[in-house]
Amino acid sequence: MLIVAVVLSAVGLTANTCGQESQNGDELKKKYPLLARLDMPKDSLPPGCSKPDLQPDDFPVKGLRQSAITTDARAIAALDKVVRVEAENTQAVYFAVYKEAGELGVIGWAFATEEVAKDAHQNVTKRGRAFKIWRQGKYLITLWRDTGTTDRCMQQMAENIEAIVRRSDADDR
Repeated sequence: MLIVAVVLSAVGLTANTCGQESQNGDELKKKYPLLARLDMPKDSLPPGCSKPDLQPDDFPVKGLRQSAITTDARAIAALDKVVRVEAENTQAVYFAVYKEAGELGVIGWAFATEEVAKDAHQNVTKRGRAFKIWRQGKYLITLWRDTGTTDRCMQQMAENIEAIVRRSDADDR
């Protein structure tokens, strides 16, 4: 969580864009099906890996929820620091943190177009090896880990995400 915490905390105090959740969770899951599938059931997690019950106040940026999709402008603006495509090009984001020997997390974005997703993919790729990255249509998904997270756990989480992305369909585009 160190990687994302630094990004989020740097933006957390300065993000003054007000945003209200424009749609409830079920509507967002229907609108962004690939992001919805990123919420992995506990039985699919690697041994020793758990999904903590984090509360909104646990995040340094308002608008983020554990294992949830949001259209909150504050969360989108904060996570734009990772993809650098201008927040107005992002329709929704998904964020989840997992714990093992260290922390690892999943961030998913739904962008306005595939071209924006391609640009975001290039921008994240330039940032180095801290992320594993998948792009499917207008979606971008990243998996990150802190020091201490085992290679075995990271690999299993990557395989889980790979399976989710492979199951994508026309609704995901």
